[in-house]
Amino acid sequence: MAERCLLAVFAHPDDEAYRPGGTLALLARRGVRVQVLVATRGQAGLCGEPPLCTIDDLPVVRERELRCACAALCLEPPRLLDYQDRHLDQADPESIIAEVWEAKLAAIRCHATQLGTSPITRASRERQRVFLGMEFFVRVALKGGNDFLVGLEEK
Repeated sequence: MAERCLLAVFAHPDDEAYRPGGTLALLARRGVRVQVLVATRGQAGLCGEPPLCTIDDLPVVRERELRCACAALCLEPPRLLDYQDRHLDQADPESIIAEVWEAKLAAIRCHATQLGTSPITRASRERQRVFLGMEFFVRVALKGGNDFLVGLEEK
């Protein structure tokens, strides 16, 4: 039987718990390997009421809280991308593409049986970058207007 995997992508720590926490825990209990990817460390959030930390310590505290939540839900340890909270819209997509572009091309070249039949592999590097440089995910809306990005993969 193939291993079932789920990648759930969120903007900040706590989105995994407040939004789909029950569903993620249920999937993990049913044998799905659930991985959480979080774009920021939530450094623009609040320190608690009353404050539980300083604003300078907040990113470390929020990461610790995220790790605790993932363990409580029986998920894989989370991965963080370290973008600045409340500034995701200003992130340079080129910096993300330049970082993994060669790795993606190397992975594509691994599929030797498919290279000759794919027109994009015969295109110029510039054309390849236009076609392959952007990746798309499905945005899933939840009742109440909350949403998150998700990708499901069979291994």
